[in-house]
Formats: sequence, structure tokens, C-alpha cells
Amino acid sequence: MYPRIKKIYEPIVKINNTIHIYCINSELELIDETGDIKNLLDKFDGTMTIEEISRISNFSIEDINEFIESLDEYGIIENAFCENILSLDERERYKSNLNYFLHFSNLKQSSYSIQKKLLNSTVLVLGLGGSSIVTANFAGMGVKKIIGIDYDTVELGNLSRQFLFEEKDIGRLKTNVTKERVNKINSNTETLFINKKVVNSQQLLPLIKESDVVLNGIDQPTILATRWVNKACVDSKKVFVQGGVGDNKIMMQMFNSEGSGCFDCYLIKAMRDYPDFYKFLKKSYGVSFSDRNTAFAPNITFLGGILSKEVFNILVSTNSSTQSSYTLEFDAISMEKENYFEWDKEDECPTCGKNKIKDLVDIDALHNIACKGR
Repeated sequence: MYPRIKKIYEPIVKINNTIHIYCINSELELIDETGDIKNLLDKFDGTMTIEEISRISNFSIEDINEFIESLDEYGIIENAFCENILSLDERERYKSNLNYFLHFSNLKQSSYSIQKKLLNSTVLVLGLGGSSIVTANFAGMGVKKIIGIDYDTVELGNLSRQFLFEEKDIGRLKTNVTKERVNKINSNTETLFINKKVVNSQQLLPLIKESDVVLNGIDQPTILATRWVNKACVDSKKVFVQGGVGDNKIMMQMFNSEGSGCFDCYLIKAMRDYPDFYKFLKKSYGVSFSDRNTAFAPNITFLGGILSKEVFNILVSTNSSTQSSYTLEFDAISMEKENYFEWDKEDECPTCGKNKIKDLVDIDALHNIACKGR
């Protein structure tokens, strides 16, 4: 091990006989009357092993190990030896990533190993409208492979918020344009963009099985499209995230059917808790509402950011990730967080429950399950 104080906690300040280390949301104070502790901290620069530090300090190997473990509890220290798992070019390209990852690293998982996980990951993006800008985030993050599906062409109305596209792209396939832009951002990123209209869950299975996480940006036909994605992800045991902007809400959802409930569980719970929700579903189910699009560029950019961050949390299993499916809502006017809730797996869910069936049931069948549980 080559212990190193994380850059984000430098400089370490000593005032009188007290060392001050300013951590996230806290401050660590160490009494150091002799100056030995400050000298020891200065040697944690990532260039020496614990044994080498012990030989030139007033501390035994055991004392140093104990001190390092206490610093690790505060998230202050990492193992610099792990930087060799990245090439020099990768360390230069992703240096700001690496500094940010210091918030999640520890002696067991370095910022370099977090970046390495991204460099070995594959993300599937379904729909390249509002989600097109998120593919740029993934390329910048260093995701190894990005798979994208869409069947649409660039239109003038897309340019108000889908900033991967330009006026000269109008009429071109979104898949082709997105591939070009992503490759220009990061030529090391593998790309597979497919021009195809999604019409069922089965056609998604091969691509989802190849991916580590799925970002769903298909919102038409309403509800049904998400159920297709949900079914394929449940069958493949993969997590998916999605988001949307409607009326005065910005919403993000994460679905992990292995740890909790799937999208159909969410619908069952919603119909059980809010009986009138069934009437809304019946009227909107499978219908397209393209003329009602309220997507506003700042809101879409905000949503793309939190979706990208949640995909990151899932890929590298940060302490910010959760095993529970959840919905997170923001007010689209004030941008304040409004609501957060999780839900459990429904035992009778036909998609992920104990007696799950092969094919999707209709919305009436889900409603019957909801009514039985009241």
C-alpha cells in the first residue's frame, strides 16, 4: 500500500497544537503537541509504502496501520498504488473524474478503480431524443460501450433542447448523428446505434442482456413502452432508470426488480393507493401525446444530469446507490425537491412476483390485483 491523503482535503492546517482536516460535512481535529502526527501526514503522499514510512518516522508499522484505518473511516485517505491500473492517457483524460471520485474512494476502492469500472461498462440508451445529450455524458465519463436505439429523424423542434443535434442535421437519422457526435467526444468509446422502432419487449432482450444498466427514454406509447422495457429488464435481471418532464414536474425513476418492485408493481401500488389513477391509465394507455410536450432546455439538462449520475451510482456501486426502486420528483418551476418514495415487490405481480408469467398482462389484470390488496 502507498497511502495518500486525498487531494480534495489539502491543505492540512495546523493551528497551535491542533491539526485541522476539513472533511465533507465535518471537521477532524487531531492533537499534535510534538509535531510527529503532522510529519506523518506529510509522508502520506503516495510515494512510499507503510514500511518505508515507518523506517523514517517515530511510528511502528502497527501504529501507522491503525492511524490509516482511522483516517479511512473519515474518507480522507486512499491507496495511490492503484493508479497504475489506468494508462497515462486515461489518467490525463479523466483527471477531473478522478478528483470527483475521491468522494467515494477508500482503501478498498480507489478513484482509479472507479474509473476502471466505467471503462469496462456498457450502457443501453433507449430513445435518442432528450436522452441524446446523456450519451455525451456517458462518453465523457468513460463508459466503454454505448448502445442506442431510435427510429426518428432530427426535426427543427428538437433543436430547442436536444443539443447533440445542429440545424444541418435536420432530416438525418438521430442514430447516425448521435454516433458521430459521441465518437468525436471520445474516440475510445465503442458505439452501436440501431435505427429501429421498439414495439415489444422481446426485441430488447439481446441488447439488455449485453448491457450493465439501461436508460429508458422511450415514452410513447404512454405507459406501454415503459412496460416493454420493464419486462425485458426483469427477465434479464437488469436495472433501468428513466425520467420525464410533464406539466410542472421533473421526475426520475429507478427500477431494480431484484432488490424491490418493478414498474408493474409501481402501477399496482398506485392503483391501490389512488383508485382514480386507474381511470387515468385507461384513457392514456398506449396513446401518444407528442403535442403536449413541455420539455424546456434547462429542465431537460437538469434531468439529464441526475439520470447520468444515477447510472454512475449503479455502475460503480457508490454509497449513494440504493437497492430499492424509487421515484424522485422536482418542481419544474422552483426546481425544489418535492417528493421521494420507494415501493416493495408485489407478491402477485405477474411480471416479477412469485408466480410471474411469460407474457405481459393487460392493465385491467393489474387493476384486479390492486383491488384485491385493498
